[in-house]
Amino acid sequence: MNNISNKKRLLEFGGNKSRIIFWYLFRLLPSILVFSGPIITSLIIDTYLTNNKFEHVYFCICIYIFLIILRTAQIYIYNQKRADLMVDEDKAIQGKFFRSVIKSKIKDIDNYQVGELISLNTTEAKNASLLFPWTYMRIYPIEYKDIFYIIIIILFLNYKLALITTIIFFSCYFSLKPLYKKNYSVIKKLQDIRLKLSSKTNEFINSYATNKSLRIEESNISEIDELLKNTTNEVLKYNKIIYIHKYLFSFVSFFTTLAIIYIGGINIASGMSSLALIILFRNYIADLDYRINIIVEFKNEATSNYNSYMKIYNMVKTEKEKKESTVKLENVKSIKFNHVKMSYDGINEILKDINFEVNRPIKIALVGKSGCGKTTLVNLIPRFYDITGGEILINNINYLEYDLNSLRKNISYVFQEPIIFHMSIMENIKYGNNREISDDEVVNVCKKIGLHDKITSLEEGYNTLIDIYTDKISYGEKQLLNFARAILKNTDILILDEVTSNLDLEFEQKVIKATQEVLRNKFSFIIAHRLKTIKEADLIIFIKDGKIKEMGTHDELIVLNGYYKELYNNKK
Repeated sequence: MNNISNKKRLLEFGGNKSRIIFWYLFRLLPSILVFSGPIITSLIIDTYLTNNKFEHVYFCICIYIFLIILRTAQIYIYNQKRADLMVDEDKAIQGKFFRSVIKSKIKDIDNYQVGELISLNTTEAKNASLLFPWTYMRIYPIEYKDIFYIIIIILFLNYKLALITTIIFFSCYFSLKPLYKKNYSVIKKLQDIRLKLSSKTNEFINSYATNKSLRIEESNISEIDELLKNTTNEVLKYNKIIYIHKYLFSFVSFFTTLAIIYIGGINIASGMSSLALIILFRNYIADLDYRINIIVEFKNEATSNYNSYMKIYNMVKTEKEKKESTVKLENVKSIKFNHVKMSYDGINEILKDINFEVNRPIKIALVGKSGCGKTTLVNLIPRFYDITGGEILINNINYLEYDLNSLRKNISYVFQEPIIFHMSIMENIKYGNNREISDDEVVNVCKKIGLHDKITSLEEGYNTLIDIYTDKISYGEKQLLNFARAILKNTDILILDEVTSNLDLEFEQKVIKATQEVLRNKFSFIIAHRLKTIKEADLIIFIKDGKIKEMGTHDELIVLNGYYKELYNNKK
C-alpha cells in the first residue's frame, strides 16, 4: 500500500471518518480575523489616526472586537469537538486492538513481547488517536489555509513584493525536503527503540524475583542503559535536524525582511508605497515564518503518530482465527492424527508424520526429551496452531470443519504454570466455564481435591481476592485451583502439561488425587516426567525429534527394550 492508500484506510479505521471530514471542512472556513485584522490595523494607523478621524478609529476597534469574539467562538467549538474526536478515536483504536489480540492466531501473537503489546495498546494507541483529530487537522485546515490566505492578501497589497516573498520562502521550504525525509527515518527508528525499551522494562519488572535469584540485575541494567543510550542518540539527531531547519528558516525570514525593507524603501522614496504597507509585509513575513515552522514540527509529530497508527493497523489486520462453522462438536468419541506435520516457520518441522488413533476413555502420556514436540502436539488439539500437513480427525471428521468455539468448549487445558486472575478464589474457579456453576459445586470439588480447608482458613474464605503474585495461597494450591476449574468445566478432552513438575511431594500427591477425579471417562493427554503418572497411562507415546518412536502400554514398551525403557531406567 502507498502512503495515500494507508491514510484512507486509517481514516476509516477508527469509525469517525464522517465527523473528521466535517470538522476538517468547518476549520477550512475563512477566518475573517486572519486577513482582515492587519488591514484594519493599517487603516487605523495609516489613514484615520494621521488624519485625526477618531470616530473611524473607534468604529474599526468595535469591528475588530466583534471579529475577535467570532474567532473565539469558532475556535472554542472546533477545539471542543476535536477533543471529543480524540477521545472517541482512542477508544475505538484500543478496542479494536484488544479484540484483535484476543481473536488473532497464537502464532501471530508469538511475534510480540508482552510489553510491546501493552505499549501498543496504551502509548502507541494514544499517539495514533491524535493523527487525524489533532495533527492533520492542525497542519492542513489551519496552517496551510492561513498560509494560502496570507499569500492572497499580500498579492492584493503589492504583487511584486508578494512574489519575492513567496519565491524565497517556498524555495527554502522545498530545498529542505531532504532534511524532512531524513527526520522521518530518525523518528521511525526512535519509535522502534522506545517500543523495545518499554518491552524490556516490562519483561524485567515481571521477572524481578527470577532476576534476583539468577543475579543478572547488572546484565539487565546494562541492556536498559544501552537502549536508553540509543534513544538519546536518536533524540539528539532528531533535535539537530529540527534546529538546523529553524535556524535556516530564521535566516530566510531575516533575509526576506531585508529585501522587503530595501525594495519598500525605494518605493517609499519614489512615492509608490507607504510605510504602513512595509510594516504590513513585515508582519506577514513573520507570520509565514511562524506557520511554516509549525508545519514542519507538526509533520514530524504526524510521522510519529502515523507510524504508531500503522503498527496497530497492521496488527489488527493480521489473519484471525476462523471460528464460525455450521458443524458443532457435541461429544468427542475418537481422535485420530493422520500423517500430521507441524512447522512454526515453514522451514523447520517440529512434528513429522505423526500417526495414532484413540477412543474414549483413555489416558495418554507423552514422553520424550525437552524440545521433542510434546507440547506442540497437544497444542494442535485445541487448534492453537495450524498443522502444515496431514489432518486431525475427531469423530472421523476433519476437525477444521468444526466450529472453533464448540471444539474448545470440549477441551480443558491445565498448564505447567497456574493461571490465576485478579479476582476472588470463587470467581477464579468458576472463570471461563460454559455453564452456570453454583457455589456449592465449587465447595464440593475443593473438598474432593483437598483445597477446602485451606480456603476456609483465610479471613475472607472463598471471597478472598488473589492474583498470580499473591502469597495468601501457595504455588501448589494455585495449581489445585486450576484443577478445580478443569473439573467443573467437565469437558471430554483434558490436557495436562507438566502440571506436577514444580510441586513438592505433598502437593504432587494432591494433584494426582485431583487428576484421578478429573480424568474419569475422558480423553486425557498428559505431558509428565513422574514415573507414577506415566506408568498408569493407558497409552504411552514416546517422541524423539518430532517423530513417534514407540507407542504402547508401560509393560509393552518395557518389553521392546528401546527408548522408553532407557528413559524409565534413568528415572528410576
